[in-house]
Amino acid sequence: MLTLDNKKGKEKRITSIDSWAVKYRPRSFDDFIGNKSQVNIITSFIKNMKMPKTWLFSGMSGSGKTTLARMLAQVINCENLKKGDINPCNECTSCKLARKMSHPDIKEINASSEAGNVDEVRSIVNQARFKPNYYMKVFIIDEAHGLSFKAKESLLKPLEEPPKQTVWILCTTAPEKMPEAVYGRCQKIFLSYPSYDELESRLKEILSMECSKKVAKKVEKYLPEIINASGYQPRDAISLLQQVASLIEAGKTKIDIQSIFKGSVENIQGLARKFISYYLYGKKITPTKILFNVTSEGILQEFINQVIMLSNYGYMFMLDDKNIKQYRDFFKGVNTIRWDSVLSHIKKSKVKPYKLLVLTSSMTESLEKLRMGLVSEQGCVAIILNNLFGNEKGSK
Repeated sequence: MLTLDNKKGKEKRITSIDSWAVKYRPRSFDDFIGNKSQVNIITSFIKNMKMPKTWLFSGMSGSGKTTLARMLAQVINCENLKKGDINPCNECTSCKLARKMSHPDIKEINASSEAGNVDEVRSIVNQARFKPNYYMKVFIIDEAHGLSFKAKESLLKPLEEPPKQTVWILCTTAPEKMPEAVYGRCQKIFLSYPSYDELESRLKEILSMECSKKVAKKVEKYLPEIINASGYQPRDAISLLQQVASLIEAGKTKIDIQSIFKGSVENIQGLARKFISYYLYGKKITPTKILFNVTSEGILQEFINQVIMLSNYGYMFMLDDKNIKQYRDFFKGVNTIRWDSVLSHIKKSKVKPYKLLVLTSSMTESLEKLRMGLVSEQGCVAIILNNLFGNEKGSK
């Protein structure tokens, strides 16, 4: 990002600064948002100075797989690590090289690109035979499900019998696409997005470090919209937070700020409620029209996020509507007054709750592919329609 530099005796010039999403990327396990139980598994191995040689980190895009993998690689080679420590020192030569992505013992490839071919994998398997410059050679394979068939086969032996002083970390959004022989050899870590409260706390912390109290207070009013629009993804939420803060500092109006979200959360939730309701009642035409309309209005991702959140809440409601209050803290941002009323009618009509799980699964799959750039918005819509209605007879 660029900002104005007003040095004395010189006219204002634009200089560059890191985006908040980059600046506040976790540097230690203590900074990581959410997934405490999974992080505790990793740090317990570090505390005991005993490290599994093969890991599989799985979870949705932006849930922190690669960030955790890099931190684990860094702490393994930290020169100042002592028994009982869980975080890298960020000061030694090894840590500095790791932060700069130029560490001689840490190799990272993205398997969804050409790096996922068998020759690249054979190359790093060969590198694993050599003695590390520091403590251990760490190989991070991002989007590991994208490895070619031969590449996955080439990994079987090094994962089953890893060379001494090597650690392999496979990161994937689709663990079900990993060969069973590979999947079974790994220590598994399953990551999800943080809760509303966890993400809200982190965003407030960032505001306190970046903005004046006056600006921070104004930005905090938009936190529900920021979090819901981001779909609880920390990276997207922090980016939106910076945009809102920038507009407020520039004196922009509420209308200008709302334009970031491409429509208010309540309006999008209204469309999402209508979409889910018609889908549950077995209708096809209205949900299809809604999908095409939100796509043309540029709010498809925000819409899908709302559908996922409302569907998950709806599933809990239909299973146990009498005790739904105890679950509401997990769904902050949902207009429960309106949605509870709609769900009550749906439940009386004997709609099966499993249909909401099908809907959530379809929406999550399509959103992941859209965020990863594997499909266009039109392709995303096609996946949703095929998953929801591909095997059904047409209905109005």
